[in-house]
Amino acid sequence: MRLKWFACAFLALAVLTAPSRARGDVLLEARQLVFAGDREAARTLLEEQLRKTPGDPDVHLTYAFVRGALGERAEVRSEYVNLLRGDPDNPIYAVTMLSVSPPSQFVTRTFARLLEKNPEFAPGWEEWGRFHLINWNPAEAIPQLERAIALAPGRTRSLLYLGLAHRTLGDFMPEIRYLSQAFQADSLDAQIRAEWAFTILDRGDPALALRVLEPLLGGSVEDDYPFVIAAAAHAHLGETALSEARKREAESRNPNLLRDILHRGIQFRNVAQGREAERMFRLALDLDPHYDKAAVQLGILLMNRGQFAEARKTFEDLVGTPAGRTDAVSWKHLGVCAAELGKQEVALAHFDTALAIDPDLVAARSERARALTRLERFDEAADEWERVIDRDPLGWVAAEARRSISPLRRGEAPPAIEPQNEGIKPPTGVR
Repeated sequence: MRLKWFACAFLALAVLTAPSRARGDVLLEARQLVFAGDREAARTLLEEQLRKTPGDPDVHLTYAFVRGALGERAEVRSEYVNLLRGDPDNPIYAVTMLSVSPPSQFVTRTFARLLEKNPEFAPGWEEWGRFHLINWNPAEAIPQLERAIALAPGRTRSLLYLGLAHRTLGDFMPEIRYLSQAFQADSLDAQIRAEWAFTILDRGDPALALRVLEPLLGGSVEDDYPFVIAAAAHAHLGETALSEARKREAESRNPNLLRDILHRGIQFRNVAQGREAERMFRLALDLDPHYDKAAVQLGILLMNRGQFAEARKTFEDLVGTPAGRTDAVSWKHLGVCAAELGKQEVALAHFDTALAIDPDLVAARSERARALTRLERFDEAADEWERVIDRDPLGWVAAEARRSISPLRRGEAPPAIEPQNEGIKPPTGVR
């Protein structure tokens, strides 16, 4: 995405805490220009402001962000490194250089030295918090952002980041508190308005979310994020035509929209931030209820949490679509959900469907054997385990098959796996 809407939760322009209203207006205007896609105009505006207020950290930070949006992060970093050579103790140069630096031990050590020397420097604490946030560590971001707010309560960016950190951790009340404070302090800021609308939508009020978004839905806005939220809000209201229209507007700004949302969800899942991953998968499905890849990811996430009833509904919807109807793995997952909910006969029917589509799907055969065992159909279970060994003699599940067959042939349930052997067991719900 051109402005990477999913990074909108993290990457941002510098805060508006103006000692001068004119300066504050310039920063706001620069932010709006970036949101509308006119980064060069924002750059020119900020270069003029830098000449007027060279000692203002927020002008420097906003300028660095705009240059980064123009693809000049390395150049900006080099420029501020050179400025630091001439003035090594200047915290403004240091924090601006750090704001466009990739994660490294050097950056971590430099932040620590900067804040040790300048413990009252609120922009430094704010950037340190943002650094943790964009590098998948929201819990560590929170104390840094709280320190920034304690030093400068009017820093709307600190409030925004703090709300987003709590959102990522699933802390609903702090998320609402800090994002609402940010919105009340600076409702003209496009990113703050969009994030507040997303929170409102997530809390179940799509109509209010649309009212908050309305100023951002003009043709001059380049970023797809507001249109994504609006499409989801209309979908929640059952307004399919309006949802599709907003989705088309988002896709005109980013042709890879659904793929990017899905990948963002997978990134969150991979760093164990399941709440945010679920938001992304559900958002993708709001935009396209037949998006099978998002449905699979959401269903597996719910299964791994033990939420089998919700996961079952997700997979039922999926196998009702043209793509899901012929997807053996989805039918297998649906069977696992039924089995975990105690519906073994239903589970068997789903496993049979999966195997009719793909007879070599060993995972479905092993689940079928387990369901037959629970129903005390021991000979059939043993037969199924033998088919598992035939197809995958060296796989980890073959060990369970070999351990199970002899007692099943004697008409007995296999012994439970001893705790010391749990390393060979599959993840709960997904085998």
